[in-house]
Amino acid sequence: MAPESPHPRPGDAPPGYAHPGHAPPGYGYAPPGHAPPGHAPQGYPPQGYGAPPPYGHFAAPVDPRVARLKEHGTTWLIVTVLGFAVGLGWLTGPLAWYKSAKIRAEYRALGMTPCGNVSAAWVISIVTTVLLALFLLLIVGFYAMFLIAYL
Repeated sequence: MAPESPHPRPGDAPPGYAHPGHAPPGYGYAPPGHAPPGHAPQGYPPQGYGAPPPYGHFAAPVDPRVARLKEHGTTWLIVTVLGFAVGLGWLTGPLAWYKSAKIRAEYRALGMTPCGNVSAAWVISIVTTVLLALFLLLIVGFYAMFLIAYL
């Protein structure tokens, strides 16, 4: 009997790989009697994409009050961002701050955390209002310096 060569022979598969025509174990091939991947076993309907919800977890019906609050929050987020971008932040900032704070209070009254749109509108409106206040202070300061310099 000849000793085995440490070098592979032509046509041999590298270690860990199957020979041509043979399926490697554990690579998407179902064992006999089981359904192939992506197919339901015989007698069951095919499954859709994604994982099914965990047992006992179902989508809760959306409270119409929460849906309305979310709509209003999104509206005020858009108003705040557009007002800031267009240069009407002096008008939309304080108004959106008031409205988004009111919406946040309604969320809390329902025992819920405000959605991200409402919180974002609230924060952006506060920033816009603070920038407005700083701008007004700057104008008043320059006007006061002008009056002091020429009187």
